Amino acid sequence: MEEVFGYLLNSSYVFFLILARMSGIFIASPIFGRRNIPAYFKIGFAFFLSIIVMLSYNFSYTIPQNLIEFVLEVAKEFVVGLVIGFISYMIFSAILLAGQIIDNAIGFGMANVIDPLSEIQVPLLGNFLYLYMLVVFFATDNHHILIRAVVYSYKIVPLGYSSILPQISQKFITFFIELFVIGIEISLPILMSMLVVDIILGILSRAVPQMNVFMVGLPIKIAIGFLVLVIVLPIMNKMIFVLLDKLSIYTYEALRGGFK
Repeated sequence: MEEVFGYLLNSSYVFFLILARMSGIFIASPIFGRRNIPAYFKIGFAFFLSIIVMLSYNFSYTIPQNLIEFVLEVAKEFVVGLVIGFISYMIFSAILLAGQIIDNAIGFGMANVIDPLSEIQVPLLGNFLYLYMLVVFFATDNHHILIRAVVYSYKIVPLGYSSILPQISQKFITFFIELFVIGIEISLPILMSMLVVDIILGILSRAVPQMNVFMVGLPIKIAIGFLVLVIVLPIMNKMIFVLLDKLSIYTYEALRGGFK
């Protein structure tokens, strides 16, 4: 009887640690952590996913001596989930950066809208590209990669890992630089086309001083910007797939080099 009680007690400790890691990703991830997803769904999904993980792995975990040690273990597991969720947040922020640059180039820089889900101002085209990337994300089953990353994270970072390595900050700086460059590359075709339009409008303003360049140039830039966006959207698809491929790569690198 004591052996059965000890097994159930140890299993309950393991379950709460797994649930803490699952909760981290459901808080930080822009996919599962969106405010339009009901809280009951997120809690239930994390709960049942934790049960599946607990039954899939043969965890060996030593029961802590006191409550403080267990709380610290729960916090450490929660950090791992936050890291995985934050990486996915960085991936989607790259497309928002590209949209912000495109909006400023076309003339929509002052026309930001309030996103009711995140309660922050988002660019018009940035929000369009974000939703477009979200559709591609689910259509290509990349949400399975995110769930699989959490499940397989126990092979790389087991329960009760000792510490968080300082190299993880360097990893995130590298990720940020690479994603910043990708965001600029996505917006580069429209930036170049707007540069050509500005040069042409500058020449016209010198040749025809009576023409109001601002009143004429703004609708022209918007029209050409949308036209170029439609033309280069297939190219943006390839860049979006590059971003989505980075999700599993960055998650593996962060877990491998950030925890011991």
